[in-house]
Amino acid sequence: MKESWRFIDYSSDDPYMNLAIEETMARSILEKNSPNALRVWQHPLIVSVGCNQRVEKEVNIDYCKQKGIKIVRRLSGGGAVYQDSGNLNYSLYIDTNKFRSFKDPVESYSYLCRGLIIALKLLGLEAEFKPVNDIVIGKRKISGNAQHQLYNVLIHHGTLLMDLNFENLENALTVPTEKLRDKNASSVRDRVTTIRRELGTTIPVSIVKNALRKGYQEALGVEFQDSKLTPEELEMARELQKKYSSPEWIFGSSLEFEHETAYKAPGGLIRVSLNISNNNIKEINISGDFFINPPQALKQLEKMLKDAPYNYQTIKQIVEQFYKQNVVTPGVNPTDFIAAIMQAKAILP
Repeated sequence: MKESWRFIDYSSDDPYMNLAIEETMARSILEKNSPNALRVWQHPLIVSVGCNQRVEKEVNIDYCKQKGIKIVRRLSGGGAVYQDSGNLNYSLYIDTNKFRSFKDPVESYSYLCRGLIIALKLLGLEAEFKPVNDIVIGKRKISGNAQHQLYNVLIHHGTLLMDLNFENLENALTVPTEKLRDKNASSVRDRVTTIRRELGTTIPVSIVKNALRKGYQEALGVEFQDSKLTPEELEMARELQKKYSSPEWIFGSSLEFEHETAYKAPGGLIRVSLNISNNNIKEINISGDFFINPPQALKQLEKMLKDAPYNYQTIKQIVEQFYKQNVVTPGVNPTDFIAAIMQAKAILP
């Protein structure tokens, strides 16, 4: 008999509530109040930044204000994403102690993206997984995915581009030239595609949701049961919504920095901002669209670097010590962090 999972088709008009529900679902499983689940949902007009990104570096804030595009920060890592009614989100909430655990992030992305690839095939599209976290058709991205682990509960969520306002996409995000160059693209428009663009027609969102349901039933070998958020889950989400709508959560520190750089590693862009006094690091912020597990480890690295002498040997020692703490950064190695930190003031060994 196949394992029974919840299937939840629920979206809020409040993007902060949508993100609060993500954490709520993980906590509900953690507290043994829910089985594993798949949720399909849509945001209103938003830009979503990864947990380790700086809004002012990734988002055209003035343009978003002008167009009524809300800025939100999600729990997971990865890059900034523009979303409107042409985007469908899906989220898996998995107890890894009971279903499956993964030896590394790339394995988990590869395994958990299979349902989306099957769904696209049901819609008549041949897609493939591209490490670390993308689904592509040809050379163009149609889905980006991210993860967050809350103890033993894994949130794996992703986007599926059904249609897209390319003008908003190109103007709302500040895409570094390093990223476009790495993808051999001259613009963001060249890097992404949509279901409508590939098929030449618009498919109702209900059909796309059903394809996702069937795709994940097949990929995970489970049965989905229609479900709704419980009153207790809605109450928890309303409380968490206060966190996700707070300026402190969305924008973080307002510190200004004297030295800044963007370093492109194979696994993503590393941004480093520094204040240096008497050749010691007084303030440091490390951000970017790379993935790090656990996500909060990046703050630990900043603490380890604060007040340290700004020289190659010291930085190398601290970064290598940091990586001994079971930190995983797919496509990014200690050498990349060392180079990015030293490049911030253009002092290389």
